[in-house]
Amino acid sequence: MATFAGYNVFVTGTTIDVAPHNENWDDVATFVNGLATGANIDNGAITEPKIAASAVSNAKLATNAVAATNIQTDAVTTAKIQDDAVTAAKIAAGAVGATELATDAVTTVKILDGAVTSGKIADGTIVNADINASAAVAASKLAGVFTTASGANKTITISTAAPTGGADGDIWFKY
Repeated sequence: MATFAGYNVFVTGTTIDVAPHNENWDDVATFVNGLATGANIDNGAITEPKIAASAVSNAKLATNAVAATNIQTDAVTTAKIQDDAVTAAKIAAGAVGATELATDAVTTVKILDGAVTSGKIADGTIVNADINASAAVAASKLAGVFTTASGANKTITISTAAPTGGADGDIWFKY
């Protein structure tokens, strides 16, 4: 509510002087203008039912005026979040885990250079299908792969027969 107290009282049947009469109208005009700016509205006088729908916008909210406890559960949806509004600085450390990410949400485009290291790859998770045919993996990187020839003629004999015990030795595959 608003309280107007600055006026001259006139008694019925008396002559009203112009100056106090005009002063009353000036006081009324000042009071009404104060209502328009909120200056003459008593604290607590405006209640929720008196606020028009959509009358409160982001521009009318003070910084940090809305706390998490003031937000209705499920009131904030992705449709209500402005594109690019959520930045890394606005996400608490450890707040986003695997369960918070949609399937295929993290792509190579979204991973910083050097962010995926061997320590972040679980043992036994890389399979042959994960390696590009043109990867040109060096034989020295593969366990059990023969990389040099030995013996006088630098030849390798691969046989399906039993070893013969020749000078250079045989490689024997049994299947």
